[in-house]
Amino acid sequence: MNYDKWLTGEGKAFVDGDFEGVPQKAGIYIWKRIISIPDSVRNESKAFTEWITSIIETPIGLLENKYLTDIITLMELRFGGKPLSETKQNTLRAFSKSPNNRSEAVRFIKSLNAFTPPLYIGETNNLQRRFKDHLAADSDLTRYIQKLGMDWQDLSVKYITITDQQVDDVEIKEKLEFFEMISQRMLGPFGTRRSG
Repeated sequence: MNYDKWLTGEGKAFVDGDFEGVPQKAGIYIWKRIISIPDSVRNESKAFTEWITSIIETPIGLLENKYLTDIITLMELRFGGKPLSETKQNTLRAFSKSPNNRSEAVRFIKSLNAFTPPLYIGETNNLQRRFKDHLAADSDLTRYIQKLGMDWQDLSVKYITITDQQVDDVEIKEKLEFFEMISQRMLGPFGTRRSG
């Protein structure tokens, strides 16, 4: 298998029912945040500052209700999402007055999509079916991204097939679980509850 050929799917397309090109084969997948850019942010200072504030205040991870010991319970731990200080808010408002600044910032922020951390990593014997399972309103992943203040339109998925067919073969399952474990341990997704 060629492991240089990760494919990309967009959460918004999946919500719209477009799974064209997603194989019904075994594979590894990585859900991550993408920063969507509303049209208004280039043209309006207020829309731009609200958008930047929303991006900054959206956490990149959340751990909740975790028992650390018999007497210590972690109720919630947020990663990222710190509000701007008054000084930074003033800087943002001043910066946003210039259309050139807004346009350049949009291009820069769009480039950061390549570096957003993974939210969830998994394995499956059927990529298309598993993505449909995730999009269900009652799925753990749907509930997790909603707690982060995101929706499916805020996510993309990178995926790669591990075999050319959909199989329930023990050897393929072991390979999938091993590759999932390596991916999870190296990339540390906060949304994966069952660590590989």
